[in-house]
Amino acid sequence: MYRSFVHQLLRHYVTGSAIAVMGVGATLMLTTLGISWEEAKWLIGILLFSTMVMGTAESIVFRRDLAPIRRFFAAKEPDEELAAKALEQARRLPLLAVRRILGPHLFGLSIPGMGLTALCIHYRVLSLPYRYILYAFIGAILIASLHALIEFFLTTKACRSLMAHLLTKAGGIDEKRPPLPVPLKMKLQLTVLFSSTFPVLLFSLATEIKWSLAGPSASHWSYWP
Repeated sequence: MYRSFVHQLLRHYVTGSAIAVMGVGATLMLTTLGISWEEAKWLIGILLFSTMVMGTAESIVFRRDLAPIRRFFAAKEPDEELAAKALEQARRLPLLAVRRILGPHLFGLSIPGMGLTALCIHYRVLSLPYRYILYAFIGAILIASLHALIEFFLTTKACRSLMAHLLTKAGGIDEKRPPLPVPLKMKLQLTVLFSSTFPVLLFSLATEIKWSLAGPSASHWSYWP
């Protein structure tokens, strides 16, 4: 059961990444940046290296988050204490998934990417303004937030069968406790708020990049002190 649960989490992670990163991120980059193929190859190389750093950091945190559950299933005769710890960790996994996406996932990708991009601009390998690094970081925050929201609900769905199994093994655990530490009302409010603001923020970022590429960005920014 543990292996199938981990495989389900990994499938959900790939699904969330495909929707957020490949769908939204790739569309934003391809429709706003006007770069040559040589520069595109450098950016792809930077992205691949940053992805490896992100994957290493995120896998460490992922294994740590699953440690109590893994110890329960690894024990030949798991007792109620192990089951209780595994159950409590399963309740926290959706929030831990959000923390993982907004922590090692976001910064493991963005910090190496921004550093290498700045070096390439400095040595004139890339003919991009430095402010594009800031745009990229803002876009990364928006996309990671979307990914975290998707990951939260997918992890919640994956944890239900696991928690039902652990409840049968953990004697004395209060089954009336909520399955997750986040009330339904708050989840709905966050979903509505993010769903309504995310397209506007992403469109504003894309528009700003388009302005800077078209030329009138100087007059656009001249209104600001």
